[in-house]
Amino acid sequence: MTVLVWVAYAAAYVASMAWAVKSGLNWLLIVLPILMGLVFLLLVILTSAAKQKRSERGGGVKVTEGVSGLWHYHLSEDDSKTKALCGATVMNTSTRLEDWGLAYGEHFPKRPTYCKECDLLMRESSEPLPPWGEAVK
Repeated sequence: MTVLVWVAYAAAYVASMAWAVKSGLNWLLIVLPILMGLVFLLLVILTSAAKQKRSERGGGVKVTEGVSGLWHYHLSEDDSKTKALCGATVMNTSTRLEDWGLAYGEHFPKRPTYCKECDLLMRESSEPLPPWGEAVK
């Protein structure tokens, strides 16, 4: 995502300078670099603030699925691909963090289960979590 922002910024800068030259608006050749420099500075500040926030909370958390059973979910740090917070071996899943603890409908052949140890470890951390469903209890 960050690379796309920088590429879009560079493209906007080049396009605006080309437009200023083509239009014959020479005063824009002075103003545009200053404005784009301020935008660049703002992007740097926002990017570093997001990194700082992520490092303060120890990285993000995602939902992962255990390899030992169908629809048994764990919580893992964003940068961990194979280990849950509780130490279990996991794999990636498309389940969102907002869906953690949901029981789903009765039309499912098997209801999902959620790791109680991961839930406790996450609740003890400073990471704010969404309200939980009855399935975790």
